Amino acid sequence: MQLITKKNYIPVVCIVYTCWVLFKLISEEFVYHMKDTHYVSNLIWAFILVALGIALLGLSALCSEWPLWLIILMQYGILLAVVMGSTWIEGHFTELASTAYRDEFRSVSIPFAVIAVIYYWKSYHELKKSNEILDELNGEKEE
Repeated sequence: MQLITKKNYIPVVCIVYTCWVLFKLISEEFVYHMKDTHYVSNLIWAFILVALGIALLGLSALCSEWPLWLIILMQYGILLAVVMGSTWIEGHFTELASTAYRDEFRSVSIPFAVIAVIYYWKSYHELKKSNEILDELNGEKEE
Protein backbone atom coordinates (compact mmCIF):
# COMPACT_ATOMS: atom_id res chain seq x y z
CA MET A 1 0.00 0.00 0.00
CA GLN A 2 1.41 3.36 -1.02
CA LEU A 3 0.67 6.33 1.26
CA ILE A 4 1.92 9.03 -1.10
CA THR A 5 0.30 8.94 -4.53
CA LYS A 6 -0.07 11.32 -7.44
CA LYS A 7 -3.49 12.33 -6.13
CA ASN A 8 -2.40 13.27 -2.61
CA TYR A 9 1.17 14.50 -3.31
CA ILE A 10 0.32 18.22 -3.42
CA PRO A 11 -1.89 18.18 -0.29
CA VAL A 12 0.78 16.26 1.64
CA VAL A 13 3.48 18.71 0.53
CA CYS A 14 1.30 21.66 1.53
CA ILE A 15 0.49 20.22 4.96
CA VAL A 16 4.10 19.33 5.73
CA TYR A 17 5.32 22.69 4.44
CA THR A 18 2.81 24.55 6.60
CA CYS A 19 3.91 22.61 9.68
CA TRP A 20 7.58 23.23 8.85
CA VAL A 21 7.04 26.98 8.41
CA LEU A 22 5.03 27.22 11.64
CA PHE A 23 7.77 25.39 13.50
CA LYS A 24 10.38 27.71 11.94
CA LEU A 25 8.45 30.82 12.90
CA ILE A 26 7.74 29.69 16.45
CA SER A 27 11.28 28.50 17.10
CA GLU A 28 12.85 31.67 15.70
CA GLU A 29 10.56 33.95 17.63
CA PHE A 30 10.29 32.22 20.99
CA VAL A 31 13.33 29.94 21.26
CA TYR A 32 16.16 31.60 19.36
CA HIS A 33 14.86 35.20 19.44
CA MET A 34 16.21 35.94 15.98
CA LYS A 35 14.93 37.27 12.68
CA ASP A 36 15.70 35.74 9.31
CA THR A 37 17.15 38.34 6.93
CA HIS A 38 16.62 36.12 3.87
CA TYR A 39 13.05 35.21 4.69
CA VAL A 40 11.52 34.87 1.24
CA SER A 41 14.34 32.85 -0.29
CA ASN A 42 14.47 30.58 2.77
CA LEU A 43 10.73 29.90 2.61
CA ILE A 44 10.92 29.10 -1.10
CA TRP A 45 13.91 26.83 -0.47
CA ALA A 46 11.99 25.13 2.35
CA PHE A 47 9.09 24.44 -0.02
CA ILE A 48 11.47 22.91 -2.58
CA LEU A 49 13.03 20.69 0.10
CA VAL A 50 9.65 19.57 1.42
CA ALA A 51 8.49 18.72 -2.11
CA LEU A 52 11.71 16.76 -2.74
CA GLY A 53 11.56 14.96 0.61
CA ILE A 54 7.93 13.92 0.14
CA ALA A 55 8.69 12.77 -3.41
CA LEU A 56 11.60 10.66 -2.13
CA LEU A 57 9.40 9.10 0.54
CA GLY A 58 6.73 8.40 -2.08
CA LEU A 59 9.26 6.60 -4.26
CA SER A 60 9.97 4.07 -1.51
CA ALA A 61 7.22 1.84 -2.95
CA LEU A 62 9.38 1.35 -6.05
CA CYS A 63 12.14 -0.15 -3.91
CA SER A 64 9.97 -2.50 -1.86
CA GLU A 65 12.30 -5.48 -2.34
CA TRP A 66 15.25 -3.60 -0.78
CA PRO A 67 15.91 -3.48 2.96
CA LEU A 68 14.14 -0.60 4.70
CA TRP A 69 17.35 0.76 6.22
CA LEU A 70 18.88 1.03 2.74
CA ILE A 71 15.83 2.84 1.34
CA ILE A 72 15.84 5.36 4.20
CA LEU A 73 19.59 5.86 3.90
CA MET A 74 19.31 6.47 0.15
CA GLN A 75 16.42 8.92 0.60
CA TYR A 76 18.31 10.84 3.26
CA GLY A 77 21.54 10.73 1.23
CA ILE A 78 19.88 12.14 -1.89
CA LEU A 79 18.18 14.91 0.07
CA LEU A 80 21.39 15.77 1.92
CA ALA A 81 23.41 15.72 -1.31
CA VAL A 82 20.98 18.18 -2.92
CA VAL A 83 21.13 20.47 0.11
CA MET A 84 24.89 20.39 0.57
CA GLY A 85 25.48 20.64 -3.17
CA SER A 86 23.25 23.67 -3.48
CA THR A 87 24.94 25.27 -0.47
CA TRP A 88 28.32 24.64 -2.07
CA ILE A 89 27.13 26.21 -5.34
CA GLU A 90 25.61 29.16 -3.50
CA GLY A 91 28.96 29.68 -1.78
CA HIS A 92 30.48 30.50 -5.17
CA PHE A 93 28.08 33.42 -5.64
CA THR A 94 27.54 34.79 -2.14
CA GLU A 95 29.37 34.75 1.14
CA LEU A 96 28.11 32.03 3.45
CA ALA A 97 28.04 32.10 7.21
CA SER A 98 30.74 30.05 8.91
CA THR A 99 28.00 27.72 10.15
CA ALA A 100 26.14 27.41 6.82
CA TYR A 101 26.75 23.70 6.28
CA ARG A 102 25.95 22.82 9.89
CA ASP A 103 22.78 24.93 9.78
CA GLU A 104 21.66 23.33 6.50
CA PHE A 105 22.43 19.86 7.85
CA ARG A 106 20.40 20.51 10.98
CA SER A 107 17.50 22.22 9.24
CA VAL A 108 17.11 19.27 6.85
CA SER A 109 18.01 16.30 9.06
CA ILE A 110 15.61 17.00 11.91
CA PRO A 111 12.48 17.54 9.76
CA PHE A 112 13.39 14.59 7.52
CA ALA A 113 13.77 12.32 10.54
CA VAL A 114 10.41 13.40 11.96
CA ILE A 115 8.60 13.07 8.62
CA ALA A 116 10.24 9.71 7.83
CA VAL A 117 9.32 8.29 11.24
CA ILE A 118 5.70 9.38 10.80
CA TYR A 119 5.58 8.08 7.21
CA TYR A 120 7.09 4.67 7.96
CA TRP A 121 5.09 4.30 11.18
CA LYS A 122 1.89 4.93 9.22
CA SER A 123 3.07 2.53 6.47
CA TYR A 124 3.75 -0.16 9.06
CA HIS A 125 0.26 0.17 10.53
CA GLU A 126 -1.39 0.16 7.09
CA LEU A 127 0.53 -2.99 6.17
CA LYS A 128 -0.37 -4.62 9.48
CA LYS A 129 -4.05 -3.79 8.95
CA SER A 130 -3.92 -5.18 5.39
CA ASN A 131 -2.34 -8.40 6.63
CA GLU A 132 -5.05 -8.79 9.29
CA ILE A 133 -7.75 -8.36 6.65
CA LEU A 134 -6.03 -10.94 4.42
CA ASP A 135 -5.79 -13.37 7.34
CA GLU A 136 -9.52 -12.93 8.04
CA LEU A 137 -10.37 -13.50 4.39
CA ASN A 138 -8.17 -16.61 4.24
CA GLY A 139 -9.82 -17.91 7.42
CA GLU A 140 -13.30 -17.47 5.88
CA LYS A 141 -12.29 -19.33 2.71
CA GLU A 142 -11.06 -22.34 4.66
CA GLU A 143 -14.40 -22.74 6.46
